[in-house]
Amino acid sequence: MKLLIIADTHGDKIFYKEIITKEKADVVIHAGDFDKWEFDGNHKIVDITKEVHHYVLGNHGIGVRKYKDTPTSQLNSQMLRDGYWQDYKIFNIFNHRILLVHIYDFSKRAFGDDLQDVEKFKSEWEDYWTNIIGKNKISYIIQAHTHVAEIKKNKKITIVNPGSLLFPKFPQKVGSYIIANANEKGIKFKIIYL
Repeated sequence: MKLLIIADTHGDKIFYKEIITKEKADVVIHAGDFDKWEFDGNHKIVDITKEVHHYVLGNHGIGVRKYKDTPTSQLNSQMLRDGYWQDYKIFNIFNHRILLVHIYDFSKRAFGDDLQDVEKFKSEWEDYWTNIIGKNKISYIIQAHTHVAEIKKNKKITIVNPGSLLFPKFPQKVGSYIIANANEKGIKFKIIYL
């Protein structure tokens, strides 16, 4: 089974659909941030979810109306303090349990310059996800947010981040997504750089 994993498309609908058409995946997964600041009550992600089998909203989709006056440099930490990071989805591909979440890693890359203010949440954050992972027997985590593609192993869990199609961040200089091949034995991930 072929999986296409994308994230952080931030309003792009043209290139996003071209990748879906080109890859002809059996399952399309979006790890959040469909649109950038375009939530006016007519939730625009409905327009593109026809092609997506599994998705989460991400920080640009959760509580954006509430935080429209919050400075960008403080947005992520303010949402964390207010408890807006519980948007996740758990699903199976064959017998493999997958946690789909926009932000999993607690790091400066995820929270920016405001990390010092939220460092006190680190233990609570890690306990929260450890509980979800253990209780649900998670084997794979798909995350996003950093706009930097990576595949890494953490104990018995594989953590993948598809990066961003059009908005890569340093040190990555080009857009990216992930293609995965899944069967009963496991899932193999490959980063595709544009």
